[in-house]
Amino acid sequence: MYNSVTEISADVARLRKEGGKWLKSLREQRGLSQKELAELVDVQFHTFISQLENGRGRIPPERYESWATALDIPCHHFVERVLSFYDPMTHRILFEGRAVSTSAPPPQTDEPQLQQIDDLHRLLGRQTAAIELLRERLSSSQ
Repeated sequence: MYNSVTEISADVARLRKEGGKWLKSLREQRGLSQKELAELVDVQFHTFISQLENGRGRIPPERYESWATALDIPCHHFVERVLSFYDPMTHRILFEGRAVSTSAPPPQTDEPQLQQIDDLHRLLGRQTAAIELLRERLSSSQ
């Protein structure tokens, strides 16, 4: 738990910087300049891309789909990863399965195999995200 507002601010800044590095790596993998990405996501100033990649600011949620398309990543993967940087509490609740709702039972499916596939997808997504974060931390410390 946090002891002060300063600790929260430092954690938010750290997560935003990690998120910015991730966005930059996606852009570079696609071979896009900041200006080209800005055009693809309909951003007026390419300096906004630079700000995001440096951990300042965040992508508006209504733009997630256009960013995912421009960066050639499935939208649900993009949103899951962005939430880990921008809103870690929501990410934890949605994707790490730690929160248990008492107000409504979990949805039932007529096809248990589909539920197993969904469970595996969530597990793999969490592990992939953890591996990517570890890889980024190791590369930035060298």
